[in-house]
Amino acid sequence: MDSFRDYLRECMEGVPAINWDPTKLVLSDPMTRDDLNEHLSDITDEVVVHPAVTYEQVRQFLQAEGLHIPPVSLYATEFQDTDGEILLPLVSSENIEEIVYLYFVFAQDELQFSYDVLAEIATADELEGIWDEAEIDEQ
Repeated sequence: MDSFRDYLRECMEGVPAINWDPTKLVLSDPMTRDDLNEHLSDITDEVVVHPAVTYEQVRQFLQAEGLHIPPVSLYATEFQDTDGEILLPLVSSENIEEIVYLYFVFAQDELQFSYDVLAEIATADELEGIWDEAEIDEQ
């Protein structure tokens, strides 16, 4: 488990943390994350012509919920490839140890030239589960 946490720390070096106010949005609560992720799934389940557009839709939804993530213009190089991922730490403004992540990953479907996109708010443990599942799917 330590090596995964070290990997997350390496990913986060130089990435600004996004503060969230736990009095307005309780991201530490699994039910709140599930509800937000259900809405994110509705956004990413649409036909995606380009992941930058979907990222902006995710950003606008989260902004309405009180999470102000950076605009797509800060990630222009990430969206130049046919696949990529963005991992943003979301830190409680009351407890810096309370961290969840916005995980945004995309890959182009080479047959249809559209994109498969996943956007999810997850704890480190949940994120590790997502990555483990993706590794199994690739094998």
